[in-house]
Amino acid sequence: MKSSISSRISIGVGVLLFFLGLFMLVDEATAASLFAFLFSDVQTLQVAGIVLQGLGGLLILNGTIKLFTSEAKARTTENQALIIGLMQRVDKVEKRTVDVAAKLISLEQAQTVQESMAGFTKCRFCGAKIAPGTAFCPNCGRSQK
Repeated sequence: MKSSISSRISIGVGVLLFFLGLFMLVDEATAASLFAFLFSDVQTLQVAGIVLQGLGGLLILNGTIKLFTSEAKARTTENQALIIGLMQRVDKVEKRTVDVAAKLISLEQAQTVQESMAGFTKCRFCGAKIAPGTAFCPNCGRSQK
């Protein structure tokens, strides 16, 4: 937040200096009368105007760069927090998926045990249930012998 304020101040001061330098170049007569105590001749006034414009431009550029980088850092931090939250949710979903898969596997195993205890077998070709003593699969029609 502090870098955001300092960068905005830098931009503001840079704009003021730039326009002051521009004023010194555009309206030399008024600038010479206002700044007569600082500059003895018009040529020095012009050089000062150019220097102020350059300095103002550098301050504007510096403030803009600082402002963009501080905004980018803030957004990066926000995005990192979002990504961490999403990763935690994905971990929970993965854990639930593994739990459900384990339950399904245990149910299939229990069903296989029940079928084998009841005397049912499975077709060795298609996996369909076959009653004891049946020679051909009722699903695919293949011989079980």
